[in-house]
Amino acid sequence: MKKIFIVILFLAFTLSGCSSIFNREEKSIEYKLLSEQYNEFLFRDISIYDQFADFIDDSSLNTALASVALEVQFYDNKGELLETKIGSGIIFYSDTLYYHVVTTYDLVHTERGRFASYNITDSYGMFYRAVMRYESEDYGLSGIAFVKDQMHTLRSINLSPYEPLIGEPAMLIGYQHQIINSRSMGLITDNDIGGNQYITLNIASDVYGNGGAIININNELIGIQDYYNDDTVYAIGLQSLTSFYDLYIKNLFEFE
Repeated sequence: MKKIFIVILFLAFTLSGCSSIFNREEKSIEYKLLSEQYNEFLFRDISIYDQFADFIDDSSLNTALASVALEVQFYDNKGELLETKIGSGIIFYSDTLYYHVVTTYDLVHTERGRFASYNITDSYGMFYRAVMRYESEDYGLSGIAFVKDQMHTLRSINLSPYEPLIGEPAMLIGYQHQIINSRSMGLITDNDIGGNQYITLNIASDVYGNGGAIININNELIGIQDYYNDDTVYAIGLQSLTSFYDLYIKNLFEFE
C-alpha cells in the first residue's frame, strides 16, 4: 500500500511538472511568434486569397463589360484617309440613351483641317459609331459617347474614392496585344509623378493598351494608360480622372 501511495505521489508531481512546462511553452516568445504567424495566415493571407478570387470573378463578369476597343480614323477635308489609331477605352458613365467612354486625349484628338470617325467594339464583339463629347488637353483625357444597344447590356465603372499606394496590386484591362478585354496584372511602382498626375506600374502592355483602364482590387478605376515604355505603364492618375469626370458631367448636362 505504501508503494502504491509513493507511485501515485510521483505521478502527481510528474504531471504537475508537465503542466508547468506546457504553460511555460505557451508563454514563450517562440510560441507567441508562431501563434501570431499562424493567425496572420488565417486572417490575412486566406482573406486576401478570397478577396483576390472575388476580384477576378468581378473583373471577368462585370468590369470586362465596361471595356471597349477603339479605332479612330482620321480624314482630310477631301475625305482621304490619313491615319488610323487603335487603342482602348472604358465606360465611366451611362445615361438613358448613351454609354460614355473615357480614353486618352492623344488617341482621339483631331487636328485642325481633319475630321475623325470613332469606331467602338464592345466585349460582345458588337460594333458602334461614337461621337466626341468633351476633351481636355490639360488632363490628357477625352470622352466619347455611343448609343446603347438594348440587346446587349454593358456596364460602367466607378472611380475609386482613394488614391492608390505604392506596392498596391492593380490590373490593366483594355485592348493591349490587340485582344479585347485583355487583362494584365502588376504593382504600382510610383504614385507621385507630376504632382499626382501620373502613376506607374510594372504591367506588360503596348500601344494598343493606351486608353485602357487601371483598376484596383475593388474593381474601381484608378488610372488610364497614357503610354507604355521600358516595361512600364504610365497612367493618368486618379486626381486628373476625377477632375475630368466632373467637367465631363457638367459639360454633358449643359450640352443637353
